[in-house]
Amino acid sequence: LTTFPYRVGIDAFDVGVRDERVSVRDVRGTTNEGGRFTVNGRVVLPTDEQDEADLDLHLTADSIRFEESLISAMPGAVGDELGKLHAGGAFSTADELHMLFTPGEPARVVGTLLLEDASCTLKDVHEDLRSLGDTPARELVGEVRLTPGQVELAGVSGQFLDSPVSLSGVLEFGVEAPPFDLQVSLERLTVNEEARKLAGPKSEGF
Repeated sequence: LTTFPYRVGIDAFDVGVRDERVSVRDVRGTTNEGGRFTVNGRVVLPTDEQDEADLDLHLTADSIRFEESLISAMPGAVGDELGKLHAGGAFSTADELHMLFTPGEPARVVGTLLLEDASCTLKDVHEDLRSLGDTPARELVGEVRLTPGQVELAGVSGQFLDSPVSLSGVLEFGVEAPPFDLQVSLERLTVNEEARKLAGPKSEGF
């Protein structure tokens, strides 16, 4: 599908088609990396008058990998902002993920992702974090709660510079200079030259 160009294997495919409207009753399958998913909802296909599809879908996911092809397939600001995290590892959904893509309106994604041995970098999230460079936070577990225009990190923990790290807070997107309210707690961090460099100019005198 050019509407969502992410290749998967299909185990069950129950849809109904009437003109441009597709009723997705029960679609189930697997990704290339072995994750499993289900989808239901509806799709209104592009027409001569409207060149973008209208999607209203409910998705469940079980151990799906953060692949570049998956993130780049996400429409609009959702894919753009997720791409800034350079995420790795896998995720499942706590319940259903509701994805609403209406032409001419910002994409809406609502639901909770459960991280599974995930990783990410933060340098592209905000200019104040650019000094972190390509050093990733690794082995991340916890919840990522998605609401329109906002990502909330809840109880996320893992490793950073071989030290335990916990992250919580809110990242907003879809605006010119996205604000963020991010709390980071590090335990037993060795304060060496690498750590001072990653902290940036605000670490002077530390």
